[in-house]
Amino acid sequence: MLSILRSSALGRSGLPVSSFLSSALRSAALKGPITQRSYVNPPNHLKLLRRKRAGFEELPPKVINNLGEQEDMDRLEKLIASPLETPKYPNSKLGVVTGTSMAKTVKVDVKSFTKNLKYNKMLGRTKRFYAHDEDEVVKEGDTVRIMPDRPRSKLKRWYVHEILDRKKVVEYDSVREEERDARDE
Repeated sequence: MLSILRSSALGRSGLPVSSFLSSALRSAALKGPITQRSYVNPPNHLKLLRRKRAGFEELPPKVINNLGEQEDMDRLEKLIASPLETPKYPNSKLGVVTGTSMAKTVKVDVKSFTKNLKYNKMLGRTKRFYAHDEDEVVKEGDTVRIMPDRPRSKLKRWYVHEILDRKKVVEYDSVREEERDARDE
């Protein structure tokens, strides 16, 4: 390979290629073909999980040293020992109802968190979904689970599967009456 590079040190026009370019070509030839990595190396605990699932019994000592403390190893062993559970509702989303002004339609805000890779800061994202509520029993502030559905309108692709938590409604009139009674006594 080096002999090919030496013989091709002259360009197409017959003029010598600069020494910098020839040394760059020589080092590239020694390193092998240029490849581009399109993935990021997974964290160590994911590597360990993949090795464990593939049937490797012992963990490589290099990776164990990178984990550090014994707590991490205990947590990792529990994670490996526990079977992978499929979620009961895999495509569902949990959100808070923010609007009920439309007929049989509610607006549900689903909050998610992503990590900024550069600054390692958690960022909160809110996405709004329009969901079908057949019986119109959902009120603002309720926490609901929504599931994907056939397209019912231009924006509505979800339906309310269940109401997980009701908003606590305080009736101010009764509270004020109790306060007045307490003052009068």
